[in-house]
Amino acid sequence: INDQVILALIAGDDLVDAVQLGQDVEVVIPKTNFYLQSGGQVSDNGLISADDGSWEIQIEDVRKPTTGLIVHVGKVTKGNPKVGDRAHISIDMKRRQDIMRNHTATHLLHAGLRKILGTHVRQAGSLVAPDRLRFDFTHPDPLTNDELQAVQDFVNNAVLNNEPLQTNERNLQDAINEGAMALFGEKYGEKVRTVVIGDKDVTSYELCGGTHVDETGEIGSFIIISEGSTAAGIRRIEAVTGREAQVLINKRFTQLQSIAEKLQSGMDQVESKLDTLLEKEQTLEKENQEGQRKFAMFQYNEALQNTEMKQDSKIMTLNLGRTEITIARELTDRFRNENTSGSAVFAGINEKNEPYFIATVTEDLIDKGIKAGDVVNAAAALVGGKGGGRLDLAQAGGKDPAKIDEALQTARNFIEEKLK
Repeated sequence: INDQVILALIAGDDLVDAVQLGQDVEVVIPKTNFYLQSGGQVSDNGLISADDGSWEIQIEDVRKPTTGLIVHVGKVTKGNPKVGDRAHISIDMKRRQDIMRNHTATHLLHAGLRKILGTHVRQAGSLVAPDRLRFDFTHPDPLTNDELQAVQDFVNNAVLNNEPLQTNERNLQDAINEGAMALFGEKYGEKVRTVVIGDKDVTSYELCGGTHVDETGEIGSFIIISEGSTAAGIRRIEAVTGREAQVLINKRFTQLQSIAEKLQSGMDQVESKLDTLLEKEQTLEKENQEGQRKFAMFQYNEALQNTEMKQDSKIMTLNLGRTEITIARELTDRFRNENTSGSAVFAGINEKNEPYFIATVTEDLIDKGIKAGDVVNAAAALVGGKGGGRLDLAQAGGKDPAKIDEALQTARNFIEEKLK
C-alpha cells in the first residue's frame, strides 16, 4: 500500500515522536494489508518504509490491542522514522504464499479426515504458519498407517486435481444450512466469509477469514510428518506443504540414496536388504547371548567351587564382565535353588557400559537381618549408584565399571559383618 502516513509510534509503553536505528517499535497507520493473527493463521511479516527510502521498519508481528486499533510490531533497520512521515507498506509475499498453501491444505486435511474417519471429526484447534500446519481434531483413537496414508492421498489428489477456490460473503444461517463447517465455540456475525474448494463437486466448504491460494495446485506437495494425542479424544496432525515439503522430500531422498550406497544396493532393494541384515543381527544376538550364558555358567561353577563358608552359609561374589543382566538373574535363581543357606552377589556391565549388581539371599539370612536391597546398595554406593527390590532379591545400577571388584568386596564385607 502506497501513500500512507505514520499516525503513531510506540516505544515500550510510551508514545514517541521518533525512533532510532535498532529500536523496537509499534507502528500505527491509517490502512493496512497485513493479516492479523486469527483462526490459527499467524500474522504477516513485512516492511514499512519511507517513500523516499530514508528509513525502514521490519515488521515481525501485528496485534489488535483494542477494537479499532491495529499496531505493527517491529524493529527499525534503517534511518529514523518519525510521526507524520509518508510511508510505503509491503508484505513478505513469499512467506504469505507459504502460509496460504498451509491454510488451504488445512481445509483439505479437515475434509479428508471426515471422509476417511467419519463425520464425528471436528476441528479442535489449528496453527497455520509458513513452515508447517498443525491441526487438532476430535477422534478417539490413534490413526493407523493406512488411515494416515489415505488422508495424505486425499489431500494430494485434491492438489493434483487443481481444484479452484471461491471466497464469498454470505448470511451465516444460509451458509450453515448449505453445509458450511463452522468452528465450535467461534463467534460469528450475521455476515460471514466462506471458502469453497471444488467446482461441480465440492471438496471443502468452511467459514474462514484467512488467506488462501486461488487453486489447490499451488499447494505443491502435502506430507504428514506426525500424528499424536493432545488430550483425551483429541488427536493432532502436523504437516508441511510447498517449499518445506520439497525440502523434506529432497532430504529423505538423499538419506535413502546414502543408505542404499552403504548397503551396496539399489534404492528399490533397500528394504529387503535391511530385512536380511536385521535377520542376521537377530541370529548373532541369539548366538552372542547363548555364548554369554555358557561362559557365565562356567564362571558360576568355578566360583561355586571356591565359595567360602561363613557361619555355615555360603557367600558368593562374581564379576561376570560384559554380560546381559537377564543372565545374571538366571544365576540368582540357580543359586537359591541349589543352596539352603547363602548369599550371592553378581555384577556385570550392560550394553550402555554401565555396571549392575544383583544380590540374592536365602530365607534364613533374611531372618538374621541380611536383606538383598542392603547388600546391593552397599556395593552400588562405590560405583555411584543405588537400587532396591525384594528381601530375597534386589538389583542396583551404577556409573563407574572400573570399581566393580572393589564394590563386590564391599558387599562381601557387609554380609560377613552381619553374620558375626
